[in-house]
Amino acid sequence: MASRRKPESPSRSLVGPTVVKQVTSVNLIQAEIMSLTRRLEGGARTGSRSDFGADKTMARRTALTQKLRQELNGPAFSSSFRPQVAYRSNILNLVNEIARLVPWCHDISVPTMAEGIDQTPGTPGTRGEIATGGLFSGGLGFGGTPEDDGTQDPNTEKWWIHNWNCQVDFPAASEDGVLSYRFTVDNDTNIYFAPANSGSVMAFVTLGTTSDTGQAISNWNTVGWPTNVSLPQNFLTTGGSVPVSGTISLKKGKTAALGLIFGVIVSVASGYCQLMPTSNFGTRLTLSQGQQVGPSDYGKIQYCVNPYWWYDAIEQRLLLEP
Repeated sequence: MASRRKPESPSRSLVGPTVVKQVTSVNLIQAEIMSLTRRLEGGARTGSRSDFGADKTMARRTALTQKLRQELNGPAFSSSFRPQVAYRSNILNLVNEIARLVPWCHDISVPTMAEGIDQTPGTPGTRGEIATGGLFSGGLGFGGTPEDDGTQDPNTEKWWIHNWNCQVDFPAASEDGVLSYRFTVDNDTNIYFAPANSGSVMAFVTLGTTSDTGQAISNWNTVGWPTNVSLPQNFLTTGGSVPVSGTISLKKGKTAALGLIFGVIVSVASGYCQLMPTSNFGTRLTLSQGQQVGPSDYGKIQYCVNPYWWYDAIEQRLLLEP
C-alpha cells in the first residue's frame, strides 16, 4: 500500500459557519421532503387521501421543493463552469489504475472532525439532543434522546440536526493535472427504542472540493444517506457505507482541498428516539474486493495525482491501437 502522506501546510478553513449553516438548511429541507414522500407512499397503500392528510402533505412537499431550489442557488452550492481539459471515462479509469502501480498515489490522513451545528426544535414540549460521543480522525460517535411530549401540535414532527466537519488539504501541485480521490464513509446508527406517532432518523454525507484553497468551495453536494428510516421503531441497527470518488483539477503551485460534513437528523411527533452512544461515522480507505477492513484503514483517504501530459500520452497510445 502507498505510503502515508500529509499536506505540506495548513490552509484557511473553507468549512466555516456560513457554509455549515447553508448546508444544514439544505439537508433539513431534503430530509423533510423524503419524510413527506414516505408518508404519502405509505398512506396511499393503507388508506384514503383524507385518512392521512395527503392534500396538506403534498402542499407542504411542493413548498419545500421550491424552497430547496432557491437554497441550491446559494453561493455554497452553485458551481460555475470552469473550462478544463476533459477526458473519456475509460481513459480516466485506466490512468488511475496505472497510477496506483507507480508512486503517484498516496494515502492522506483525515483531520479530526470538528463540531458544526447542533440544532434543536426549541418548541414547548421538546427536549434532548443529538449529542457528540467523541471526535476522531475522519469520524465521530453520537447518541442522544430527542423527545416531543406532544403538548404542542402532537401530530407535527419536530426536527433535530447535528453535524460535524473537516477539511483535507492536499500537497501543493507541482504541475497542472488532475487529482483523483476515493474513500468510503461508514455509518452505524443504533436505535434502542423509538416510540412515536411518527418520525424519522437520517444520516448524511456531504462533500465539497476546490482546486485552490485561496477560493471558497462552491460545489457542496450530499453524496449519500446511509441511514434513512421512519419511526416508530423497536431496537434497530441500521446504516451503511457510502463509497466516494471524484476528481479535482490541479493548477501548478496551488493547493487543492476536500471538505466533509457528516450529519444526523431526527424528527419526532409525540414520542422520543433513543440513539445508542455506539452510533458513529468513520472515513476509511476503499479496499479491493475480498480485502478485509482493518483499524489502520480508518482515518485515511487515497488520492492519485496525474499530470495532463500523462493523460495525453495514454489517449494517444489508445488511438494507435487497431
